[in-house]
Amino acid sequence: MVQLPFCQITVLTSFPRIVDVSYRAAHGLVIFQLEDNYEVSVNGMSAERPAFIGLRGNVDLQFVEPRRSLHAIVTLGAGLKDREWFDTPDALCPFLVDAATLAAVRSVTAEILQTASARPDLLQETGPALALQERLLLAIEEMFRHSRTPEVVGRMASRSYCRLVRMIDDYVAFHAASAIYSTDLAEQCGVSVRTLGTAVAAVRGMSLHRYLRLSSCGRRAPSS
Repeated sequence: MVQLPFCQITVLTSFPRIVDVSYRAAHGLVIFQLEDNYEVSVNGMSAERPAFIGLRGNVDLQFVEPRRSLHAIVTLGAGLKDREWFDTPDALCPFLVDAATLAAVRSVTAEILQTASARPDLLQETGPALALQERLLLAIEEMFRHSRTPEVVGRMASRSYCRLVRMIDDYVAFHAASAIYSTDLAEQCGVSVRTLGTAVAAVRGMSLHRYLRLSSCGRRAPSS
């Protein structure tokens, strides 16, 4: 098990088995295979390759695994803000996902596991540990985004964009007397400048540059 600041990674090797598991995950967890050659059925549903499972709350699962498998469980902690990955609490959510995004999650997970083995001291330092955690969460975010139907993707994007615009507004208000740079703002929000621009265009109907300029002018304007 590897403990990051606000989540933990557990890697399990299982052999041919039928097992009942009760998960209690108040803030959510994600289960995905670390190898391609696997076969598993969860609560009677065959998990086609490539696939992963997401759930939040209290869920009872029955795994039927006719062959050996290697999988990772990422358990989210209370310190993480809700990323709106889980639509329905107390329910199993199996997802099909494209191979590229699953490979990206596997790659970041492998890097974290290698770091924990070779340089465990790095994970005791807040900066490196948070950086690795954020890379993992962003990779999982992409995996969720590429696994949903277009309607759900649009709904997730809309909520996510509104949240980002609120973060921009809070940042501008807090730094009303200072120059605002998009790179600093993106770093504060934990996304790319391009994502910030997409969010502002979707919610406010203007470019990020114009929105920051108008917001900053409004904050600095003297009251009458």
